Amino acid sequence: MIANLSISILWLPLIFLISACGGFFFRSAQIKKAKKRVLNLESEMLNNHAEILKLQHEIARMEKTSDLTYKSRVVPMKDSQSDDSSEAIIKKKLNK
Repeated sequence: MIANLSISILWLPLIFLISACGGFFFRSAQIKKAKKRVLNLESEMLNNHAEILKLQHEIARMEKTSDLTYKSRVVPMKDSQSDDSSEAIIKKKLNK
């Protein structure tokens, strides 16, 4: 048994047109969703960078007002050399 399927030549362009419009609207929705996501991520990154700049500004302001200004960003473990030498002297006396 072979199924007899007949489609009029007039229905064929209509089916193609409906399929093309459906595909266009589906893809447009996908692109719109992707653009919205990109914009959200960009705004999040801008907010993060603004927060980092604000914190760096606070650090710079604190360094200006602080009495302890160091020439490098690395904070030394001990503030002065005299503490180190006095500890060394005490240790030498205890070892004798």
